[in-house]
Amino acid sequence: MNRCYLLGPNTPLVLSVPLEAGRGQKSLFKDVKISYRENWRVRHWRSIHDAYRRSPWFEYYAHTLEALFKERPADLAVWNRLTLEWVLKQLKWEGKIEVTTALIDNYPDAADRRLQSKPEPASGVGYAYPQVFEDRHGFVGNLCILDLLFCEGPAAGEVLRRGPISP
Repeated sequence: MNRCYLLGPNTPLVLSVPLEAGRGQKSLFKDVKISYRENWRVRHWRSIHDAYRRSPWFEYYAHTLEALFKERPADLAVWNRLTLEWVLKQLKWEGKIEVTTALIDNYPDAADRRLQSKPEPASGVGYAYPQVFEDRHGFVGNLCILDLLFCEGPAAGEVLRRGPISP
């Protein structure tokens, strides 16, 4: 995954990690290389900072998150693992992350997300919590976990445990 959505003051923002061979490449995920021809890490950090600096928990997480953007992994899989580990640490999740070494053809239906369309921000869905620009946009769901962390802080894990809001 090389894309996430944040809520900016005017519209949702899309942050996308550029890839060496472009987005249409046909290669194993472990072989997908990140492009550093442009300084996307600085641009992403500035976007996150500008969108969330006024959120209640931004300063609490900013130092360690900014350090993550100073990393320079060659592979998208490594970047994804670094970011996943950072998020899970903030949520105080104590499970174990395992990487498969074999192709699994058939996942249980509940676990198979490969064929779903890309999630995009949407109003009135997801987890209900106060957002930074809710007064302008209403609640926007399907955003990056950073939105929940910056708005709810250590209570983010409890919001996730409660589950999605019912229609």
